[in-house]
Amino acid sequence: MLDLRKQYQDKIEELAAASRLLGQKGLTSSVGGNLSYRVSPDHILVTPTNVPKEKMQADYICIVDYNGTLVDAKEGFAPTSESPFHTMIIRSRKDIVSAVHAHCTALSAFAITTTPWLERPFFPEPMMEIGPIVTVPYVEPSSDRLSREIEKLVHKSNGFLLQNHGALALSARSPADAVEKLYMMESIATSIYMAISMGAPKMLTEEEMDKVACLQKLKGLCTETMPITESFQLS
Repeated sequence: MLDLRKQYQDKIEELAAASRLLGQKGLTSSVGGNLSYRVSPDHILVTPTNVPKEKMQADYICIVDYNGTLVDAKEGFAPTSESPFHTMIIRSRKDIVSAVHAHCTALSAFAITTTPWLERPFFPEPMMEIGPIVTVPYVEPSSDRLSREIEKLVHKSNGFLLQNHGALALSARSPADAVEKLYMMESIATSIYMAISMGAPKMLTEEEMDKVACLQKLKGLCTETMPITESFQLS
């Protein structure tokens, strides 16, 4: 499959660089986390299992088809065990080109709480770019069941908490943008945590949300997700 790797060389390098960025930003630890990248109507690039993200090299990247079947990988490397939900996202969301999953500190803390703080409207910019950070009910990692649970909610947002597990960010632009969106989500989680410790955080009103929705449209940030005015929780 040398021809395929040559064909996708630039995008393979791009995914490896985004993986290293994930590690450099401190969004994951050890060998945790995984990324994917739609590169053609037939193929998806995914990071391999058991490789620290900051040490990712281009020749470690695996190629799978839209069903997750391995197409090409360097000897000794295998696709992430979370490939089922990555391929499901690419199949289900035609606007999405990349997804990143990691076990970020603040987001993971909210993933083990029962109050949907991150589904509430606090900050305009992430509301426009990501949407609510929606909680996916707990299912064992690396399972087809997890993929099915994410699929039920995948059109609601570009950001998710995997309950008792971690976080997931989607991008219509690039793997690097997916990492930046995850970084934005982690910053939001940190800010909300600090606000909770200081008192009752103030949410935006419905009128303010309507104005954010208009601004989102003006900026061309609308995606295949539920409208802002329908997707956030106000209680």
